[in-house]
Amino acid sequence: MNTDHCAEKIDRIYSRMAWGMLLMGLMFVFKLIELVVAADWQAWITAITPWMGLVVSLLIIWTLGPSVFSKLKNKQPMQQEPEGFSAEMINQALAISWGATICGLVLMQSVSKVLFSHELNGAVYFNAAMALLFISASSTFLYLTHSGYDQIQPDEWSE
Repeated sequence: MNTDHCAEKIDRIYSRMAWGMLLMGLMFVFKLIELVVAADWQAWITAITPWMGLVVSLLIIWTLGPSVFSKLKNKQPMQQEPEGFSAEMINQALAISWGATICGLVLMQSVSKVLFSHELNGAVYFNAAMALLFISASSTFLYLTHSGYDQIQPDEWSE
């Protein structure tokens, strides 16, 4: 019998989602690296990228599948789960990642004319934006949840 509480299940789902986002960000980094490496490495990266996409897809199914299938099997309406610590941390991580992505794109746009002799195409900017977004969101969430921020801090004023 599974005795997990709802909050523990939600924490686990958010944690798995963060790891999936990290893998997805790495997949976009591989797409960026593919443009600047030697031909033999390009073939290797081109071959491994679809497999990384498959792993991420399976991770998403593993993360969300049981919850969705149990709700469909029991014919329960999809209810909004109560907001908890993990939901607050994922919202904070997403806000930080949006800021990091915008700053990264502005920096990339201004530096690209100096570093590269030609104008970068839209695919490069898209891959860079997705890599920044996914990696910064997942690493921020994992940092916030696994580095002691989830522990209650003593109130220094009450001493």
